[in-house]
Amino acid sequence: MSFGTVDKGLLASSLLDHGPLPVAIMFLITAEKDKYGVTTLNPRIVSKLLRIPLAVAEEGWNILASPDPDSSNPDHEGRRLIPHGRGKWLVVSHEKYAAEHSLALKRERDREAQERHRRRVKEALEAENHAGKSNGGNGAPPADLCEVCGEAAEVAVAGARFCVNHASTWTGYPAVSDDEVPI
Repeated sequence: MSFGTVDKGLLASSLLDHGPLPVAIMFLITAEKDKYGVTTLNPRIVSKLLRIPLAVAEEGWNILASPDPDSSNPDHEGRRLIPHGRGKWLVVSHEKYAAEHSLALKRERDREAQERHRRRVKEALEAENHAGKSNGGNGAPPADLCEVCGEAAEVAVAGARFCVNHASTWTGYPAVSDDEVPI
């Protein structure tokens, strides 16, 4: 099944100067075209799909394939369709609208990813606050959790508890610079 997005600019297009028929045909083409903007529709198929006489479908098709000085896309003299091999037609504005659609999808995916990230950070902070409250409100993790990451502690080092991953990193001493080391 094919999928195509329709830009709302089509509803204010100079195509409407020719009535609803070329717009209806463009909707069909948008739904049927492939990812490269190529369609195998033709006036005969359009006449059957729209249940209109073949001559009327050909008239609408010719509007799409003819120059339009009022078209918002000046490529190919404003034509919406150009022949593209035997029995195929290329939607002239396909790349333009596909790029806009891809950018809009990327923005939506990025927005959703940012939303998920913020939710995870918020949940982690809430869990951290909850852990601190359950340990007398001092902010330290409960006795059975790693002091570094909050995972289940398996090793005790000098009274502190750590998971296996962090037990070997414990030094027990605060970090100091070389010029702070007493002689």
